Formats: sequence, C-alpha cells, structure tokens
Amino acid sequence: MQKTILAAVVASVFAGQAMAEIKPLSADQFTIGGEATVGGYYNDNADQKYMTDGATVLQLETSYKNGGIVGYVEVDIKAEYGRGMDEDVVSDLDKAWIGYDFGFGTLSYALENDTALDAVDGAGDMTYEFGMSAPDASDAFDVVKFQGGVSGFAYGVSYFETDEDKDQKEGKQSGYNGYVGFEADMFSVYAGYEKKDAAYRDDDGNATSLIKGEEDTVSTVTGNIDLGAVQLGANIWKAEVFTAENVSEEHDGFYVSAASTFNTLTLSTGYGEVDHDDKFESYKQFNVAGFYQMSSNTFVGVDVAYNMPEVEIKNDQEDETRVFLKAGYTF
Repeated sequence: MQKTILAAVVASVFAGQAMAEIKPLSADQFTIGGEATVGGYYNDNADQKYMTDGATVLQLETSYKNGGIVGYVEVDIKAEYGRGMDEDVVSDLDKAWIGYDFGFGTLSYALENDTALDAVDGAGDMTYEFGMSAPDASDAFDVVKFQGGVSGFAYGVSYFETDEDKDQKEGKQSGYNGYVGFEADMFSVYAGYEKKDAAYRDDDGNATSLIKGEEDTVSTVTGNIDLGAVQLGANIWKAEVFTAENVSEEHDGFYVSAASTFNTLTLSTGYGEVDHDDKFESYKQFNVAGFYQMSSNTFVGVDVAYNMPEVEIKNDQEDETRVFLKAGYTF
C-alpha cells in the first residue's frame, strides 16, 4: 500500500511538471541584462606587470523562461591587453544552454557552460578574486547537467568535454563531476568529485593528446557559515594529475577565509596552502580584499594576494604580490 502511494505521488509530481503551461514565444519570456566593467591585474614579479584578462569587459546576458523550459546565453566582449594577451578586443560566447526545470532540479544541455562542481568548489571563499579552490573543470563544452535541490539537500552532476572543436580528437578530454550537499539558513556544506581523461600538455598547458588508460581525479569538501557579524568559509581538496612523463602527481590543498560587511562595504581575508609532490609547485598564499557597493548598479572591488613558493630556485621563482582591481555597472 505504501509503495502504491509513493508511486502515485512521484507520478503526480512528474505529471504536474509536464503539464506546466508552455505559451507561444513572446518578448516577455526573455530577460536581458549585463555588466560593463573596467579593471585588470598587476603582478610585481612578471616582466610585463599588467593585463586585463577578462576584467575589462562588456557582458551581455539573456535568460529565457516559458513554463518549465529555461535557457541562458551570455556573450562577452573583452579588451585583452597586457601580459600574454592578444592586444585586441574580442568577443566570446561564454555560456549557451537550454533545459527543463522540474522544480526539484534543472536538466540542461549546453554548447558551453559551467560544470556542476563549479557551483560549489569555491563555497568557502569569502574573498573577491584570489581565493583558492580545487583544480576541477570550470567552463566546458557539450555540458549535460542536472542540478537542483529539495528540502535543504543540494545536488548536481554533469558530463563535459574540454574542447569545442568537434574535429579535435587527440587532446580533447571528457569527464564527469558532481556534488551533494546541505544548505541551511546559517551554513552550507558540500562534497564533490571529478574524473576526466588525463592528457599530455604543451608548454602553455594545452592538452595535446590523451594519456591512454589514465584519468585525472579531484575530491573536494567545501562550506561556509554565517555568524552574523562575520562569515567563515573553507575549501579542502585532493587532486591526482598525470604529467607529460606519465607520472601521477598528487597535491593537497586548503583555503580558509573570513568576511564582514559594514553597510555597503565588505572586507575579507583568506589563507591557503598547496602541498604538491613536485615541491616546485607547492606554495602558500595570503590575500585581503574589499568590495564596495556604491549604488544598486555600481560597484568596485579589489583583492591583493601575496604568494610564497616553497622552493625558490626553479625559474627564479620567488615571492610575488598580485593585485586585482575592477569597477563595474550592472544593468
């Protein structure tokens, strides 16, 4: 009897969603917005110390909702100047997806979108730009994702590829990631996992060919708590990545942060460490940040990070100070 009742409840939920009213296409089903920002990065340990790298950008967004059908497109027009950039103004389709909202979660397909784990891998970062988190896939291509939550429980899972070129066979990685968590008024906590094809990489870090039979993995736990006067957060992760020599390298990391808001000004700070099998890749970081909401549409944010590598003999590697500054207007 109980199984019959449960089956009827589940069936009614899906039937109700399926019967959600879908209307003919109209302008009021679209929401248009965006953001215009000016800013960039400074690194005192680089030959060319300044770069914009996506901080100076006009971001245009369009959301769509018709019954349970939802979609989103984001296009960025970016000024790319400074260290390692193209010295040009370029456009980029940053996100493009369509899906169906079942009430307890949204199933979507994207030409390009964030993966599921990207939503929570930095949940413990209370700072503005230089927070540390697990090295999982962020923006990806051909993303199939289900993400949602019910009664405080949060969940998400996605399949993705790392290259938009359909003809690219040698270096295209595919993988999956996901998370489960619990969200309450005072705190949130998540556990996530990712596995993707391992790949050989060139000097710029681009995948050139897959390492047959090997996979990179990431495990992470993140969370935050709101104590009223101060918000605290933590990210913890463990990653296993295969190198060009087909050697497995592990690295562990953690990052803790705190923030406090005074009217429209938020001040924050964070500290993290990465312990890598290759000691030349191990480092510590301390950063302080501020975010000022000047009005409902205008803001300015700054983040200053001090990096301390564990070993200071490879490629003249030494302590460095990085600065990020951005001002913007949302519409």
